[in-house]
Amino acid sequence: MNPPDFNDPQDHNKDNIYEVEVTFINLEDGAIEVPVPVTQFQLQVPEGTTSALELQSRPALPDDDFDSDGVPDIIDNSPVVFNPNQADEDGDGVGDVSDDADHDGVWNPQDKCPDTPLGVRVDTFGCEIFYLPSNNFNVYKKEKCVDNHSIGISFEDTSYSYTINISGAIDYSEVTDKKEWIISNLSSGQYSICIGADGISSDEFERCFEVQLIDPLPLSVYSNESNFTASVDGSSDSVQLEMAGGSVYNIELNGLTTQTSRSSYSLTLRKGLNTVSVSTDQECQGVFEKEYFNSESVAYTPNPFGDELSIYVGGQDENVLVEIFTTSGKLIRSDYYLLNAANRNISVNTSGFKMGGYLFKVNGNTVKNSFIAIKK
Repeated sequence: MNPPDFNDPQDHNKDNIYEVEVTFINLEDGAIEVPVPVTQFQLQVPEGTTSALELQSRPALPDDDFDSDGVPDIIDNSPVVFNPNQADEDGDGVGDVSDDADHDGVWNPQDKCPDTPLGVRVDTFGCEIFYLPSNNFNVYKKEKCVDNHSIGISFEDTSYSYTINISGAIDYSEVTDKKEWIISNLSSGQYSICIGADGISSDEFERCFEVQLIDPLPLSVYSNESNFTASVDGSSDSVQLEMAGGSVYNIELNGLTTQTSRSSYSLTLRKGLNTVSVSTDQECQGVFEKEYFNSESVAYTPNPFGDELSIYVGGQDENVLVEIFTTSGKLIRSDYYLLNAANRNISVNTSGFKMGGYLFKVNGNTVKNSFIAIKK
């Protein structure tokens, strides 16, 4: 093939069509087979397109006659179609039985529209058909609460009015000339969306899409227990949330909201009472709410105790309530103790206690702890 010469383009018949000549040869020296073209001799591509032309040939011996028309293939102007008279009305070297004058891919004998413009789409009879590219339609969905889903379509080319036919969970039809079209308040289910151009038969042009709408699952959140006691390394100052049912989660901790798409999330708690709520972007999925108390540390000694029990309270609470119960649940003492940063110890006089076990509860703004100690 001679490479294109853009400075001196070939245009033998002066029709303003750039010409490239292709010659088929057999690269095997001494071979008697001759390459016989089986595609059109003259092919055209509309300017500005990226279409690729496929040129095909088949090897033939000097006496081969594929179509049995009495004309050897190597000189037959239509080697694959019976053409004994070798008629070639336009003299382009291609027999009339397989010629394609308007280059639409339909041979002249079957072409009912022999002068279709170059590059247009045609049917099996060679006649122009209506066409829109696949990217002309963008079909999308929004899944919300039950019976509140929606399906939308955006149109790239707004010079047409479009017919929209929906079947499946509902049957609905509409014509729109808007750039954006939306149908709302849909239930879950399978929908078939077929789009056509108004005034154009669906047999000629129609694009169909399948859309499935699914109801969201209820919000599910699993977490630790509600009460914590601070450890020396601070590892107990967090709560792990395991969430399911949403695509995005809104997590509110003590009035501050964080948004995440992760199904597992860790929250660092302040000392004292913490309020946590979790929701999604769909109100119908519900809301998870829980309070967590992250207590300062509490230590006591000795155990068993005698006439006095010493209790250490971590943190900075200045007013702490100590309640003492019998093992049967009877409250026998309830006292408030004042503490400061220099002294965090509480001395409890237990000289009047009988032998046995006692439940101690220590409560403050940032303290909530209980333990059982034994009077010896």
